[in-house]
Amino acid sequence: MLLIFSIAASLFHPFKKSVDTYKFATMLNKVTMNQLIEGLEKEKISNFFTMNGMGQYQIMFYGEGKINARYLLEKDRMQNRINQVAVAFKNKEKTAFVLLKPQDRKHFKQTQMKHLSETVTLVINPTVFQLKSFGFETSDLN
Repeated sequence: MLLIFSIAASLFHPFKKSVDTYKFATMLNKVTMNQLIEGLEKEKISNFFTMNGMGQYQIMFYGEGKINARYLLEKDRMQNRINQVAVAFKNKEKTAFVLLKPQDRKHFKQTQMKHLSETVTLVINPTVFQLKSFGFETSDLN
């Protein structure tokens, strides 16, 4: 009886309506990646912040080493690239915060944003306060 219930449960599990799966809701596809890289180049931005940890490395890879990205943490893999973002920010060089979720746009002034697609937006020269409110560690940015 236990064996029959186990088999039945495993067969019907995929058809359950509320299956919890992990998804990259903001995964960059080829089109949006090209729009982002072109947008960064057009704006002459080579250092930026992003909320997508996987996207951080993906964007740097497709940027062919010309751009540096930073996720939430001050210390992470590829520390030299993360440090470059902090140096650029502190030196008041042009930086950006890459938004990949349209609902995040409501936290910024329209004049500060450059929309590259329906889902990808650059926030030009974000402030420490803005970054901190999204969970970035900021002690290295002061």
